[in-house]
Amino acid sequence: MLWICLVLYISGQDLRIVCGFSTRRLFMQYYQSRRYRKRSKVSTLLGLSLLFTGSLTLLNNHDAKAFSLNHIQYVRLANTMPVFVLSHKTLYHVPNPATFFALGGSWANVESLSSLSGDSLGLPMVVPYPSGTLLKTYNAPTVYLVVHGILRPIATAQVFNQMDLNWNAIHVIPQLMNNWPVGSTITRPISYWPSGTVLRQSGHPQVYEVEDGTLSHIISPTLFHQLGYHWSDVKIVSQLPYPIGSAMTKPLREYPTGTILQLDGHRAVYVDEEGTLRHIPNPTIFHELGYHFSEIIHVSNFGGNTMGPPLGSTTIPGDPSSSPSPSQPPSSSSPTPPLSAFLSMGYGYYADNEPNGPTNSSYLDLLQHANALSVINPVWYFVQPSSQRGWMVNDWTRSIPTINGEKNVQVVTKAAHNQGVLVMPSVGIYYNPSSGPITTPAEQKQLVQQLVAIVQKNDYDGLTIDFESQGSGNLSVSAASTQYTQFIQQLGTALHALGKKLMIAVYASPYPSTIYNYKALAPYVNWINIMAYPEHNSSTPAGPTQGFPWLENIVHNALATGVNPSQIILGVAPYGHSWTYTNSGYTGNTYESNRTIKNYIESHNIVPLWDATEKAIVFTTGPLAQTPPAPLSYNVNQSSPAVANLQAILNVALLQYASTYHLPAPPLLWANGYYDSETSRAVAMFQQDFHVKDAQSGIYDAQTAQVLAQVISQYHIGETQWWDQTSRSFADLLKLALQDHLAGVASWRLPFETTNYWSTLTSLTSIWKP
Repeated sequence: MLWICLVLYISGQDLRIVCGFSTRRLFMQYYQSRRYRKRSKVSTLLGLSLLFTGSLTLLNNHDAKAFSLNHIQYVRLANTMPVFVLSHKTLYHVPNPATFFALGGSWANVESLSSLSGDSLGLPMVVPYPSGTLLKTYNAPTVYLVVHGILRPIATAQVFNQMDLNWNAIHVIPQLMNNWPVGSTITRPISYWPSGTVLRQSGHPQVYEVEDGTLSHIISPTLFHQLGYHWSDVKIVSQLPYPIGSAMTKPLREYPTGTILQLDGHRAVYVDEEGTLRHIPNPTIFHELGYHFSEIIHVSNFGGNTMGPPLGSTTIPGDPSSSPSPSQPPSSSSPTPPLSAFLSMGYGYYADNEPNGPTNSSYLDLLQHANALSVINPVWYFVQPSSQRGWMVNDWTRSIPTINGEKNVQVVTKAAHNQGVLVMPSVGIYYNPSSGPITTPAEQKQLVQQLVAIVQKNDYDGLTIDFESQGSGNLSVSAASTQYTQFIQQLGTALHALGKKLMIAVYASPYPSTIYNYKALAPYVNWINIMAYPEHNSSTPAGPTQGFPWLENIVHNALATGVNPSQIILGVAPYGHSWTYTNSGYTGNTYESNRTIKNYIESHNIVPLWDATEKAIVFTTGPLAQTPPAPLSYNVNQSSPAVANLQAILNVALLQYASTYHLPAPPLLWANGYYDSETSRAVAMFQQDFHVKDAQSGIYDAQTAQVLAQVISQYHIGETQWWDQTSRSFADLLKLALQDHLAGVASWRLPFETTNYWSTLTSLTSIWKP
């Protein structure tokens, strides 16, 4: 639940706001029907599209935790170069001279000490937001502008307005961290455009890119698009703020200080510091500094940027033990050493064996694609209350007729073992930790005994535990997490004593957002299957089941917990969804398998659009989409069905334009009916791309509606919107898993996949076999 505030009146230093609240779906909650809201690309925006809370009168009430110019103590060890800020016995490395001088430092003020013993090493002084971002905390009125990587407080609302900044672009954060440098207060308007901003002077056609305080003319529309810009990114100014330098003739783009970059096809991540790229050594440091993997910008080249030293906690001179490992994330102990090949797992019911009907069955997948499978995870067992009180493990396959005197589980297990495939059945339940099957030590012990007996009786190679917590019940999240971990510890210890394996299926968000403490669980399991789905489903607005930025964020947040990558199994969802949008509302339809959607596309001669950012396809069907009525404009206090319809149509129309002109895919709107700043930006982009005349930028007016109706007809945009992953999507997912050294993938579920799933798997990986 986020507080939503509406600016009512601004006069001089007085700003009055009225606050209400509105439900928003956030990623770090239960993974079902949640989506992480990505930031807009920062190269041409002065901030992020979130709103602020509280009551503002004066803006100069600084937050307590950040460094201020009034109480900085600079130190360094005698005869060494690194300079630190010393605060409360903690040393914070000043990463570069620009930060040092922006904080008001001078070399004469650096105290040279004979020893730094007794002081601990904190994080380097880095603000994890690009220059140009506007920030404030929940509980204080001060608004900060990030300037060259330094937080600059803005003195008053009057100064804020005179700088032509946008109140709706303020990004609200819980607090300022100790290592974020704060510079001098902005007491009078300044003209600041970070590198990478594109500007055009009113009445003139030339477009310029800001490059460290100078302007470079972008000589052609072709070059403009090659740089990855959209026309809606161009800021119109009355006067050019900087001198004009040399013209830009090559697609070598500038980015604001603080932008996170990654070269296509490479694992390393860098932060741009005034044109110098500094490698962030591992996911743990990345996470601790406050960066988000969803904000990484993928580039084909680094242009003329130079490489600087890695961005990490600089070793305290004379104390080598204080330096973190720069190569790999910290690893936890694991009962299984890293494997030499890639694990391919597949959930399924494995009950439609050939004598009972071979068509479209997971059992047939086992028989036909055993060479591409390491483990099968048959969904055979469920935990349920017992009529004798307590809990029991139920095998639903007992109702399946025997085959030549053998039960279904025996037939399937024998077939898997004959083809070198492990059998680790899934045991599932949705449960309440305060009244579930593992609430008491006695229940845990009894359930462990049942599960071990099942493994021994059926000659399974182990188990997959799919206990999905529905909140924490009457317990705290910490207590529910401890309960689950204790159960897994007992079960893992018992299975490993028999030479058996254990995998757990967990939500895509680790503790404390959920009960699943990856790091605490890792010593007792062989693998952790992260169910990285669904990002979108029938209860959310339209979008991919597993968009690529979503996947990247999940993987790297998991690695940031310190779990060994060789224990992580990435969940694959070979299915998609459709949604029907009208001006009266939208309906999410049931899921469809990849193979069903592929057959539908081929039989109807549909050419889907490829979203290169989400790495998914989208297409529309049914009657032509209804043109939303105009006018529609900024309103985050009330969801509108017409706005939701507009958002869904814009997602397709803007992607169609980008695909036609070979441009980067636009950010995907969360089509929930709130006309927020992201929607306004998308409308402005549409107005630019489709040449809407006499329209107010970002406002959906009559002129924009008229052009949108033409676009709907031209591109045959239908009411029903389909999103799905293809073998191309799966290839990108596999490459992500491989580059991050994950153990493998697990598909939920077979036989939803297409035949290309298997060829992609075997062409890109070497499948592990026992």
